[in-house]
Amino acid sequence: NSVWLVTIPSKPQHFVTPGVPTFTLTATNDAMVKDGANKNINFGAQTNLVVRNDPTNTTNRSVALVKFRLPTIYLPDVQLAVLTVSGATLTTDAPVQAHVFGITNNNWSQTAVTWATAPNLSQNVAAGNTIPSQFVNGLGDSAFLQGQLVFSSTTFSEQQIDVSSFIRARTNYDASFLVSQDPRWNVTLPSLAPGDTQPDGMQLVSLEGSAANGPRLLLVRLKDTDNDGISDEAETNIFGTNPNNPDTDGDGDSDGYEILVAHTDPLIAPPLPILKIQLSGNSAVVSWPTNSTGFILEETTVLSATNWTAVTNSLVVSGTNNTATFNINGSNRFLRLRK
Repeated sequence: NSVWLVTIPSKPQHFVTPGVPTFTLTATNDAMVKDGANKNINFGAQTNLVVRNDPTNTTNRSVALVKFRLPTIYLPDVQLAVLTVSGATLTTDAPVQAHVFGITNNNWSQTAVTWATAPNLSQNVAAGNTIPSQFVNGLGDSAFLQGQLVFSSTTFSEQQIDVSSFIRARTNYDASFLVSQDPRWNVTLPSLAPGDTQPDGMQLVSLEGSAANGPRLLLVRLKDTDNDGISDEAETNIFGTNPNNPDTDGDGDSDGYEILVAHTDPLIAPPLPILKIQLSGNSAVVSWPTNSTGFILEETTVLSATNWTAVTNSLVVSGTNNTATFNINGSNRFLRLRK
């Protein structure tokens, strides 16, 4: 008795190598946090992240947090996003489950996070195995259920959860997940015994445990012919840019950079800034408009030089102009604005 579910994409996908996900991301942060007497202690350097709800002792209650830095692409173009973890039960060869939530608060780091500071975890919840002892908060608001993990052996194995909708809905380029074993029912299925008591906790391989087997996020996105971070479909139907030219307006910045990072119009090239120079004795004051984003002032004393030095120490932003003052003392100095 088995069932296969197969999804066939209706639109062209973007592959660098045929059949390989466009991006395989390793987590940038992962940590275990513990409740009770351990609620103010950081456990960010563990090789395994323990997920457990001890119904009799909050000090043995723990969850796992995982965070990924997403690539700079148009996230609605993501066709498939799969969270991949390697895990096992702690001590028994019996089915153990935990739930995975996508959370919108990314303001945590593995070197500092504790139960007391972690997002979406309630404080001072009594130990128990029924719904009143649930400790994940913000459900449906800032914590969105993605699915469940089930391991039935102390031998590590890999499991995957489809998190596509959550990734497509991100408005920034971090994505965090919380894995917990908090009680979801008031009875155990199928026995109908009181309480949702799991026979054991589970452990997930962390970054510190194995870079290859730690948490990973696999992404497949729509076809992007010019590889500017925006799919052909979005360029044609949403942004009006040329899907075969990564820089539609020819200003030196890709369409993806302008839309996703700079938030400028990819169809209109900004005017080139004019570098103004005023001489006064042995000093020269150079200025150019502050709205000329992305330009760097560089200098050299030999015009044929291949290495130019960025001017930073004497640079002043005042009103609508950037200014830099130089003491020339009769010597040669060449300046240029460069993107």
